[in-house]
Amino acid sequence: MYETTTLKEKYALMLKMIVPILVTQVAIYLISFFDILMSSR
Repeated sequence: MYETTTLKEKYALMLKMIVPILVTQVAIYLISFFDILMSSR
């Protein structure tokens, strides 16, 4: 694990961890949305 000392470093590290998780969650949501949309037509 990385050791951070300043608040700015803590925010940067948190952002590096959150962005891939957020992108993955949005992608899974969109895939599910379009699957439901296509199957309902």
